[in-house]
Amino acid sequence: MEELTIEQKAERYNEAIRRGLDFIRHTPADKMVTRQDIFEAIFPEFKESEDEKIRKALISVLKSDFENDNTIYGISVGDIIS
Repeated sequence: MEELTIEQKAERYNEAIRRGLDFIRHTPADKMVTRQDIFEAIFPEFKESEDEKIRKALISVLKSDFENDNTIYGISVGDIIS
């Protein structure tokens, strides 16, 4: 990764601030907003992919609904989560 000049850093900082302010201005006051939503609005390059969201959802369901030693199609839940 190349080193940025002070001017480039300042411009990226200003862009991030603009994105954050735009997000605040365009989000209805009654909408539930998470820290992840705010972070992704300011830094879109870190936006979580749909695949990653699905992976996290599946792991959450497995952890909450099954014990690690349960099996699904012959594979332990602990191995699936790993």
